[in-house]
Amino acid sequence: MDREGFDADKYVHALCSNSDLKELLRIENELVNEIRGFDGERKALVYDNYSKLISATDTIKKMRSSMEPLTPTTSTLEPAISHIAELSSSLTSTIHRLPPPRTRTPIAPNTALNKKETVKWALGAPERIRELLKQGKKEEAEKAWVVVKGMLEKWGDGVKGVKELRDNGEAALRGE
Repeated sequence: MDREGFDADKYVHALCSNSDLKELLRIENELVNEIRGFDGERKALVYDNYSKLISATDTIKKMRSSMEPLTPTTSTLEPAISHIAELSSSLTSTIHRLPPPRTRTPIAPNTALNKKETVKWALGAPERIRELLKQGKKEEAEKAWVVVKGMLEKWGDGVKGVKELRDNGEAALRGE
């Protein structure tokens, strides 16, 4: 009976023609018991899944209620995460333009240094570029300027001294 293409009419006709009444009653009793068993299993599955659905609904409700107080905090994170993503892509593009680490000379300050040291490092860029040009390392000088120029662009012309540093760095790169 469990196979595909089962013909119930043919099966019943064969049973009726080949079995006596006692055999037919026994087969009927077995089939009724199997049907009751399947019905009980179906009810158990429905109950189990219903219980899981109720439990999941309660969990989601608890999560939402525990997240509501955090909504103002999490909404302020979106601009910060967006800014971090922009900086990350900017740094990634800068890194891809630099030579492999074993041939590269240090051209940027350690990120652990404070802002004051970073500004001092940027201010010293024109002199470092001139020195690299004297040593015949024009490509390294250009790469160093790309890093400093990127920092200057992020700082913007509104920051005091950025325009002068940009002009001085470009002059250094031209060999002036």
